[in-house]
Amino acid sequence: MSNKSSKSMVIILIIIFVAVILYVFLPNFSKKEISIRYPYDGALFPPEIAPPTFRWVDKISGADSWRILIEFEDNNDPITSISYVTEWTPERGVWETIKSRSVEKDALVTILGIKKSFGGKILSRNKPLSRNTITISTSMDSVGAPIFYRDVPLPFDFAREKMELIQWRLGDISKSERPPVVLENLPVCGNCHSFTPDGSTLAMDVDSGGDKGSYVITPIGEQIFLTRDKLITWSDYKREEGDPTFGLLARISPDARYVASAVKDRVIFLGRKDITFSQLFFPIKGIIAIYDRETDKFFSLPGADDPNYVQANPTWSPDGEYILFARNPVTEFVKNDKTKNAVLTLRQSAIVLGGEEYLEESTGGATYTFNVYRVPFNDGEGGTPEAVPGASHNGKSNYFARYSPDGKWIVFCQARSFMLLQPDSKLYIIPADFSQEPRLMNCNTDRMNSKHSWSPNSKWLVFSSKENSAYTELFLTHVDENGNDSPPVLLSSFSSTDRARNIPEFVNIKPNGIKQIHESFVDYYSYARKGDKLIQFGKYEEAEKSFRKSIELNPDFSISHRNLGALLTRMEREDEALKEFKIALKFDPKDTSIHNNIGTIYLNRKEYDRALESFKTSLKYDRNFAPAYEGIGVLLYTDEDIEGARKQFEIAVKLDPELPNSHFHLGTIYMNNKEYDKALVSFENVLKHELDAESYSRMGTIHFIRKEFDKAEKEFKTTLKIDPENVGALHNLGLVYMNKKEYDKAEEAFRTVYRTNPNNPNVCFMLGKVLSMNDRTIPEAISMYNKALSLNPSDVQVYSDLGSLFIKIGKKQEAIAVFERALKLSPNNQNLKAQIAELKQQR
Repeated sequence: MSNKSSKSMVIILIIIFVAVILYVFLPNFSKKEISIRYPYDGALFPPEIAPPTFRWVDKISGADSWRILIEFEDNNDPITSISYVTEWTPERGVWETIKSRSVEKDALVTILGIKKSFGGKILSRNKPLSRNTITISTSMDSVGAPIFYRDVPLPFDFAREKMELIQWRLGDISKSERPPVVLENLPVCGNCHSFTPDGSTLAMDVDSGGDKGSYVITPIGEQIFLTRDKLITWSDYKREEGDPTFGLLARISPDARYVASAVKDRVIFLGRKDITFSQLFFPIKGIIAIYDRETDKFFSLPGADDPNYVQANPTWSPDGEYILFARNPVTEFVKNDKTKNAVLTLRQSAIVLGGEEYLEESTGGATYTFNVYRVPFNDGEGGTPEAVPGASHNGKSNYFARYSPDGKWIVFCQARSFMLLQPDSKLYIIPADFSQEPRLMNCNTDRMNSKHSWSPNSKWLVFSSKENSAYTELFLTHVDENGNDSPPVLLSSFSSTDRARNIPEFVNIKPNGIKQIHESFVDYYSYARKGDKLIQFGKYEEAEKSFRKSIELNPDFSISHRNLGALLTRMEREDEALKEFKIALKFDPKDTSIHNNIGTIYLNRKEYDRALESFKTSLKYDRNFAPAYEGIGVLLYTDEDIEGARKQFEIAVKLDPELPNSHFHLGTIYMNNKEYDKALVSFENVLKHELDAESYSRMGTIHFIRKEFDKAEKEFKTTLKIDPENVGALHNLGLVYMNKKEYDKAEEAFRTVYRTNPNNPNVCFMLGKVLSMNDRTIPEAISMYNKALSLNPSDVQVYSDLGSLFIKIGKKQEAIAVFERALKLSPNNQNLKAQIAELKQQR
């Protein structure tokens, strides 16, 4: 064979070899990788869990079908299936087989993207276009208990308005169907719940008869009745001190004898527009108190009752020997604030958060970081609080610490700041003896991990997350004897597309151990309270229905008639309101607020004599009823008896410092009397209770008069943030810029005002004045001055400024003419005479 032929044969063999290599190996390199979204790689499933839905994303391979291949370590035949969509839920029998063949062993799950052959058939020889593989396994440890949780519509403001839509469900993880509702149509707020470890007792926050501190404790059975005899109220702890109490995040002790809760607590509670994180809620004041069910007594717990700290979120050790709680120093503002409102106003919240811009923002502003502490219970004697290492003083907020039932572990939440519903919250685990540093758990998702509960056997943890949706879902993770946890397992049958699941708690009962919880404490007073709450949200029509329901249940309850009358007054249905007030007086003729409300209606109708009579009747029954003094003050102010009005308003705020209308009137009176320091204090007192644009504006005016231009600028800007249409504040802000010689900003402000008020002579004058500062806009300035004079021909100041502008641009004759017109209006004006004489001399 010639050398040439040999070379040709070698080349042919190389080409064949390369072709084989490419055929065998290249497809594997060219396959696009599928993104398997669920289950997570390494997921460990409970043995009793219902079939999950496998989900994946395959956008770029061109596949239109997917082969699911599950291989096992037993080397028997794999399980295969085909799906024509990017998800697959195995049938129950198939899933049970998968679990039985993967107990404590990995099952290899491969998803292959393929394309159907001509005619729509899938053939075994169809080559994969994409693929990915994960492992899953099944634990020997069962969960062994159902999960009680709350099902809430979003946003939270809507849920608060429609409390009867909130549901409580008892979920069995072995069922594919959505868990049954066991409690619904509760017309009052129901919140955090806890159970004793033996599953014998339920304890739950409720809002009964308007008492936010109400709490129900009841035995557990298939049929549970929440009756009044099972209610306590945390408000009974030192009720004589007059501080409001929420009784937040209470928990019952393992032996069911005690309950621990925060009392004398104040909170920030802000609704937010973002439906995913639609509230900001955390305590800023409070101590831990104990209720003893045997003695029916309340007492504070030494070591967790320091008024210099906010102490919240108590939880018991399994033996009842210790209580974990979250702690943070009380801010100076809260410490010095003497108001009694349990929920901070917007103004107060803005101060704590570091600025009004953070009332809506989720990040930035002041941080509020909690530290986890442990205190011995010591039969109620308490002891010295001990900071939990790694869960305290680490620059983060640490909270929701929970012991495992076997006492080995503590799991807690950690976030940048605050407490509930934090986007960045993560779960950490630490040995209960603090022998190791906390460890970030493997189960954490990328978005919110919070509010967890241990299974009775200490093998599983359920927690809340927003990983997949704005509507919170529940996940499980397995925790082994060394504290190692597995990737999260979604409780998909618990999920829905329009509700958030929260406050999950394992209950040590059979899956159907609770069939229904009956509310038996809501009565006419509860409907009256609901009406009050609906008014807070501006839901007047629904509030009216609630009050009328209360009256239907008890026609003799004067408060419902009275509050319905007040509501009808707001709705400008004064005749109907007077009717309700007069009915209320039949049952309680000495109710000072009813007489005061009647007086307010007469005041609005300008029937001043009848109004005064009603206010005086109110004071006849209670000489210290502040709103009546306020009403008389408004009458006197209207009658221009300013000094008399001042005295009435001063009495009113002395008796009740939380009357913003009286503070505002006082501020106005002080301001007109040039008592500026007093005026500022009065307007600041208004702002402690409401974000009132006019109070900010008047504070700005006072600072402007005092030539405190930076302070004035801040107040006018705040006014405009609250009320962007406040033309007066924008005009005054323009004046501030003029005095600060920031003429571009002044021009922008006055042009905006001019667009709204083009026929206001003062606006035209000020716009002309600022335009005269720039040579480019002098012609427009002259036009504005002339328009101002056409609207108000007698304004000497405009003539004077226009004349000065003509001098500036060298038009002396025009200046003389303008000054002479001004002199006719003010013939004794020596300055005008001098300017005219000087100009004529220069000609």
